[in-house]
Amino acid sequence: MRSLLFVSALSCALLTSCSGLTTVCVAGKSVAACPGPDGCAGRQTCNGLGTGYGACECANLKPNVMLLVDVSGSMLQPTNPAGAACPAGCGTSSNPCPATCPTRISELKSAMATFLQASGAVARLGVTVFPTDTLCRPAIDVDVTFPPATSTDEGSEAALTATAQQVNARIQALTPLGGTPTAASLAFLGSYAGLVDANDFRDDVVVLVTDGLPNCDDANANQLCSCSNTCSAAQITSCSCTTSTCTNTLCAKGCLDRDGAVLQVKNLRAKGIRTVVVGFGADLASGEGTALLDAMAREGGFTRHCPTGADAECGGNAGSCDTLTKLCAASFFQAANATELAAALRSATQR
Repeated sequence: MRSLLFVSALSCALLTSCSGLTTVCVAGKSVAACPGPDGCAGRQTCNGLGTGYGACECANLKPNVMLLVDVSGSMLQPTNPAGAACPAGCGTSSNPCPATCPTRISELKSAMATFLQASGAVARLGVTVFPTDTLCRPAIDVDVTFPPATSTDEGSEAALTATAQQVNARIQALTPLGGTPTAASLAFLGSYAGLVDANDFRDDVVVLVTDGLPNCDDANANQLCSCSNTCSAAQITSCSCTTSTCTNTLCAKGCLDRDGAVLQVKNLRAKGIRTVVVGFGADLASGEGTALLDAMAREGGFTRHCPTGADAECGGNAGSCDTLTKLCAASFFQAANATELAAALRSATQR
């Protein structure tokens, strides 16, 4: 998209006036009537003398950003299980944590409120949540759709802010439940019209906010259904069970969905939709969770930069910024609390 806009801008500049307007106009006034030879969604500004319009200005339009929010049952767990205000074992539907114990869902709601109130107009936002039942049903509908389509961003601030408020209201009402059908939910967004409109000249982005490891894939090649009680150590290791058990109805659903999640990110990228991954919670601090989210983020088409060479630009951990390439070691954003999550969301959308 950006290369198209660059070519359009260059073409417009060489032509000096996309539409050839020569009528008298109001000095400094812009018009959104400059399609350009390659479909540049730009504008023209009347010159200082009011004798005509200048070259096409092909500035990037605000992107379409769909927040894909994981609201699985693990979101009830405390962000810091060792916290003094968090009783041992709390964080389930039958044993919820007290209000004084920060949980993943409470911190998510706080972070989203902060982000949406301060930065809700930086993009055309929408939200989709998953799962949509108490087990493994993926996203089946967009909870808050993008604002009405416009050819420019002029005068859109009120609509963007109103939509951000709707997104926040939906998130504040969330109740965690079920598993983590990440792959199928990503696949669902690949059919959402707002993300696959090739004629709106906007970048299309999915921001996946997840606290858990992807599972819920009945077609998982590493399932344990075929071996039942005779599974070998190698099969059990390959399954990498993400639930309390991976037997009976969970013999496939409970296994880590490594391949499916990465494949769906690739499929979105093939449609021109980039994916930003934000990992939230202790489950994703190390091990397979880190490796899987990093693989998803790399396929998503976003590269995290640290232009000044500072580790703080990559999360703060020592050595997280490669000072030679100015790239972050991890391709996904990692957050442990509401403050870090809000900062990650700002970084993910303001690009």
